[in-house]
Amino acid sequence: MIRALIIIFTLISTAFANIANFDHDEQMHKLLKLTNKKEIFQGLLKLKENNKKFKKNLLREKSYKPDLLNYVTVLDGVLKKLPPSLAQMPHCATLVAQLKDDYKSEWSELPAPTFKVWQIIDKVCVK
Repeated sequence: MIRALIIIFTLISTAFANIANFDHDEQMHKLLKLTNKKEIFQGLLKLKENNKKFKKNLLREKSYKPDLLNYVTVLDGVLKKLPPSLAQMPHCATLVAQLKDDYKSEWSELPAPTFKVWQIIDKVCVK
C-alpha cells in the first residue's frame, strides 16, 4: 500500500515538474524554425495544451506572479482562436480582426506575446 502511494506521488510530482518547467519562449522558438504546416499546427495545439496546464498550475499554487499570469492569459486568448484542425484554419485577416476586437486596440498595441505567437500562426493561416 505504501509502495503504491509512493509511486502515485512520484508520478504526480513528475507531471507537475514538467508543467512547472514549461518554457513558452523555447517552444515558440522551436515552432518558428519549422516549415511544414502540419507540424507547425500540431506544435501550436501542443503549445495551447501546455499553456492551459501551466496556467492552471500557476493559479493552483497561488503565488504572486502577475506578469507571468498576464503573459499566459494573453497567450491563451490568442491560441483559443485556433480551430481543432488545420483544414478549418481561417484567413489571417479574420484572425487579426478578431484579436484587435478582443483587445479593443490597434495591432501595434496588442499585448505580449501576441506578436511572437503570431509569427507562428501566420505560417499556417490562410492568406
